[in-house]
Amino acid sequence: MSYLSLLVVATNVAVVAVGIMIVAALRRKRFQFSLRSLLIVCTLLAVILSAIYTWRHWTTAQTTRLDPSSPEARQFLARAEVVETPNGFAAAFRPNFRNFGELVAILEKAAIPPGSRLNARFDHQTQQMQFEAAERKPLEDRLTLLKSSDVLQPGWFVIRGRVEDSAGDPVGGAIVDLFGSYCYINHFQTRPDGTFVMPIQPPAGGVYYLRVRYNGDKQEMSTESFRLDLASPEKVVRIRVN
Repeated sequence: MSYLSLLVVATNVAVVAVGIMIVAALRRKRFQFSLRSLLIVCTLLAVILSAIYTWRHWTTAQTTRLDPSSPEARQFLARAEVVETPNGFAAAFRPNFRNFGELVAILEKAAIPPGSRLNARFDHQTQQMQFEAAERKPLEDRLTLLKSSDVLQPGWFVIRGRVEDSAGDPVGGAIVDLFGSYCYINHFQTRPDGTFVMPIQPPAGGVYYLRVRYNGDKQEMSTESFRLDLASPEKVVRIRVN
């Protein structure tokens, strides 16, 4: 059960418990409240609400929503270029907007120039493609194709950003889960630089939140709930965990 669901259940239980106490007190006093009973009820309610608030505070990650066109949001975008190595040339590509599997399928359908010695590795967990070739041009052709295909598709949303610790350092290897109101939707593992990209196709207008699992899956924190709007399909966030 998610933190938000637990919070709702705890709040409902607290309200019911206080309601029962009030009814019992009224019956015992024949609808007359003593100052002592009123003080006890108010104190109990304050303690419960304070505990819920404290628990909610410590399990909610500090989330900053960024304008996708802002310099900080653009810093989270992965960039790709061909570099020379002792054995030839190499390149790595990470998608920013599109589903990783779809980009792999597009790439696999592309023709490889005759005589090209091109090696490719696809890591679906970190959503990274790595290429090696004896010549530069086959790699440049691959990157050109991927960059032109890595665009947000109609009806899709993308949630991307960076997970960092309380000192502002990146949290690599964390799992970012996406939840709807009552269901799990998708997840992604952050890269070594703490960034993540999550292309999704859920119904617009629903309420969602992200859960971050980190420190070897021993700790987790959730963001505040948010909505996805087709008018603004790209959501960029910076998530800070304790």
